Amino acid sequence: MKLYKGTIMCVGRESKTDSLFDTRIATFDDDGGAYNQADAGGFIKLNALRMRIAGNLKTERAARKAKTPARKTAAKIKA
Repeated sequence: MKLYKGTIMCVGRESKTDSLFDTRIATFDDDGGAYNQADAGGFIKLNALRMRIAGNLKTERAARKAKTPARKTAAKIKA
């Protein structure tokens, strides 16, 4: 803990018994099979879904503002 002008800052934590950090799996290189690289593809696709939806909504709003018909964007959103 650091104290400075009425502020308390936590600058580190340590626990010998309740640590969630495991040095055996703290790497993506040789982790003994704890992390499957193929799992990242699904996560990236799911995370990108919100950005595709936001982009489609932005396009639709811009089209409405310009008074031109908006393209159907629901078909573009693929999981």
